[in-house]
Amino acid sequence: KIDRVFLIGTIAISLALSKSLNVGIGGVSFDYREYSDGFELDSESSSYSDIGLIKISYNSILKDKNQKKSSLSFIGSYAEGDSEYEGYLQNLKTGELTPYKSSSDNRVVNLQIRYILEYDANSYSAGVFASGGYRDWARDLKGIYGYKERYYWPYFQAGIMGHWYEKGFFTGFDIAYQRAINPRMHAYLQNRFDFDLGTTYGLNLVVPIGYKYKNGLSIGVNYEYDAWNIDHSNVVDGFIEPDSKTKNKSIYLNIGYEF
Repeated sequence: KIDRVFLIGTIAISLALSKSLNVGIGGVSFDYREYSDGFELDSESSSYSDIGLIKISYNSILKDKNQKKSSLSFIGSYAEGDSEYEGYLQNLKTGELTPYKSSSDNRVVNLQIRYILEYDANSYSAGVFASGGYRDWARDLKGIYGYKERYYWPYFQAGIMGHWYEKGFFTGFDIAYQRAINPRMHAYLQNRFDFDLGTTYGLNLVVPIGYKYKNGLSIGVNYEYDAWNIDHSNVVDGFIEPDSKTKNKSIYLNIGYEF
């Protein structure tokens, strides 16, 4: 599949350029909701233990002079697991809505290349970054009324970062505005329906807390918040993909090493 090829390619390129390596393992708390005229149509939710996450990043220092540093990062993540679905079934004759619960299999691939400009002092660093990425979420609703959906888009980010260091301990934040480019959605019913989604934008925040040893090894815990606002799609054969919001939260153990 194309997303796995991109993931393998990103890791292979990163190995050739890498200055530091980070591997994170944890879980994702899903929060996805669809709306129509302010009314919540359905939702997907999970606890951190329901959806597993692995995240790998490599960073290559391009220039480091007079405390001013530029670098390039290659980031890939993969999440997979079940979420709880809550929605409604509609009687086509009367229009009556009946609450309906089920579950969904989920798979989320996220690939990213990031360019960073940073001022690096002894006790802190601050900088800006720009990223280009690709996000792909496959959603397989279970049960007799189940069907498959796939949401995917390239995107860009523009963000700021700040990190603080004290006797090996570190914390900080990376925060970015993100916007999709030509977001699409496929729904697999009796036939495949292809939707062009509306304006899709959001926010990404990462907060690390950890300790770095003198030998270059670091260990910590990262919190990540990834949000997307998705405007409704065009109409395809009488069907429309409604407005939706994604607010996924991740917590993962992060182990790093500087070469």
